Amino acid sequence: MAERATPNGLVKAEEKFRKFTSKKAVADQAEVSRSTVQKFFAGKGIGLDSFRSICAVLDLDWEEIAGLKPSENADDLSLSTNLPELEALVRQARKRGYKDIEQRCGQMRVLDMTQPIELGAIYTDVNILEKVAGKTRREIVDLMQGCSPEEFERAFLGNVREQRVDGLKTVAAKKQLMILGRPGAGKTTFMKRLATLCNRKSFLPDLVPIFVPLKEFAEIVNQPGLLNFIAHYFVQGYFIFNEVS
Repeated sequence: MAERATPNGLVKAEEKFRKFTSKKAVADQAEVSRSTVQKFFAGKGIGLDSFRSICAVLDLDWEEIAGLKPSENADDLSLSTNLPELEALVRQARKRGYKDIEQRCGQMRVLDMTQPIELGAIYTDVNILEKVAGKTRREIVDLMQGCSPEEFERAFLGNVREQRVDGLKTVAAKKQLMILGRPGAGKTTFMKRLATLCNRKSFLPDLVPIFVPLKEFAEIVNQPGLLNFIAHYFVQGYFIFNEVS
């Protein structure tokens, strides 16, 4: 049986870990491998016995860390909080992440400009296709309409027939989205615009924006899970996953 720590549990575990010199020190006391401890702190599943041993070394209740029972801490950042507490938590999270979002997403450096410029000064409204044109079904007659040299860029697709919809309205209506497009089509700029608008409460003001560049996330030492990453983002700041030697 495998067990893993919840995001709230990982926050508590990291606080306890400050008393140790390294992950290896925890592994030695828990009598588990160093890689097992790394998986624990990355929010990945490990054997129940190892999970219990690590929690015991960290002086933690393993059931609480695994989310099997409510936290004894009244200030625990839990989704079980009532609405006023949840609203207060959202305000606190927004406050902690505001500066980072503005720095990462609010400005862009264009070509050889020495100074970045405000994103809003260069951003244009985005209209998108709800369906991937390359995965639509076409009859032979329709395919032949796209064989002219002028249509080479969209070979065999012809003119776009699906209705374009406003990008912001689409994001507001969907809980999960994947934005596809060619290099330079504006995907990253659109993501940054969403983050800044949300950060300034001009768009989806009840949500908390988090901007995670995949390249930087992939290069973090020990490859933490995304939920673990987000939990640390608000507790201790951005990118703290360097292994303590």
